Amino acid sequence: TSSDPGLTSAVLNTEAPAEVYAGARQAYAAALERMLRERVLPDETDTSNRAWEYPDMEQNQFAVCDVNGDGEEELIVVYTTDMMAGHRGFVCRWDEESGRMSIQLEEYPRFTFYESGAVQVGWSHNQSAAGRDFWPYSLYCYDPGGEGYDYVGSVRAWGREALPEGYPEETDTSDTGFVYYINDDSSPLDASVYEAWRYVYVRDSQEIQPEYLFLTEENIQRMLEQ
Repeated sequence: TSSDPGLTSAVLNTEAPAEVYAGARQAYAAALERMLRERVLPDETDTSNRAWEYPDMEQNQFAVCDVNGDGEEELIVVYTTDMMAGHRGFVCRWDEESGRMSIQLEEYPRFTFYESGAVQVGWSHNQSAAGRDFWPYSLYCYDPGGEGYDYVGSVRAWGREALPEGYPEETDTSDTGFVYYINDDSSPLDASVYEAWRYVYVRDSQEIQPEYLFLTEENIQRMLEQ
């Protein structure tokens, strides 16, 4: 299931020596400071026009963690001090050679990261016929030779219990009570087909758990000192 980083707060993972990531962390701290003080997001979006309605930037969150397995720490930013449609999530990378920070992924901030390099992004709303038993999502896979993440596809489901009328029993050969739709295909798929498709990207579904901090001066400084 997808996790919502906007609901958690913890301490940063410090298994790697801080000096290894000093350059990246300085850049990430500068980006976070700008977001906190000037309300400018990593993609240069100025959100100061929302300050009157959503003044508390400290409710946003961030994490620093290697979420794609490339041996470098990424900055994950979760921006939620806005209306639902304005919630945004970023996965950013610092390039030591160019001295620039790039955005590898920008999406709705309902991220689940996997050790395979995939990231599942839960949709902002659940428009599927599976009710609360399945949350629709988009799937991305990290491309080591590219600029970041490649879009793989989107998945929604139909649950027998949530909407029994017209449920395609003949398709549900695994008798899981769910059929799946990939990339808006109008034809439902049995769970075995869906899981085989997903396995290519997610493998054994081992999750990476970035540890999120609220966007405060103290937490930015803590990140630099660790």
